[in-house]
Amino acid sequence: MHHIVHQKHFKTTQLNSDDIFAVKALYPESISGPGILDKLQNSGASSQSYMPRLPLPKECHNQIDAGVVIDGYHYLISGTFLWKTKPNNPSNFREGFSIAPDYPKRVTNVFKRAYGNIDAMFKVSSGKLYVLHDNNKISSYQYNSDYGVFVMGKIWEREEFFGEDILPIKSAFDYNDKVFLITKDLMSYYEVVIKRGDNVKKIVKHSSFNDLIGRDVIGRQEFNAVIRIGQ
Repeated sequence: MHHIVHQKHFKTTQLNSDDIFAVKALYPESISGPGILDKLQNSGASSQSYMPRLPLPKECHNQIDAGVVIDGYHYLISGTFLWKTKPNNPSNFREGFSIAPDYPKRVTNVFKRAYGNIDAMFKVSSGKLYVLHDNNKISSYQYNSDYGVFVMGKIWEREEFFGEDILPIKSAFDYNDKVFLITKDLMSYYEVVIKRGDNVKKIVKHSSFNDLIGRDVIGRQEFNAVIRIGQ
């Protein structure tokens, strides 16, 4: 007896934009041939009819890589996926969170061109959101509450944006009109003041966490992701 298994295949022209970016990085034109990979990009690249072979995860992976609160929702990134959640009781997080409909989503479906690993996210007083990604990139976004989407602004090399070559960043958060960037080695952090117009007014490096949390860092899992709650 023969069993025939019918699989639903998808066309290569239905690949997501971050998949196309990865393929082009792995197979440049010197290998694939001039213009060959451009055929991957057409109107179907962002089609909602795309069905992945593997189902989207229902729960976050083994860790949260970055997070930020926008318009009352907690956006949590784990790997290449993004969860939009809201506390069931804002005054008592122990009552759990609810996941917004149609989530999780791929990070790049929400934050366009935020390729690579997401290191951290933070927002400033103007409401603008910044995403640190791909080892040395930083992209800006403005949340449009009318449509519930993040509109992409600019993308910079981190040295260009901050005005100096900063150490790799593990997490970030904003507090009292300042942004705090935690280094991956957990040996220091940066205190940054960002004004309107993506203007970094001041950046100060600190070598002790006592002024920030009142003690030294204990374990490697600390500051994996930081979210400011309330004022």
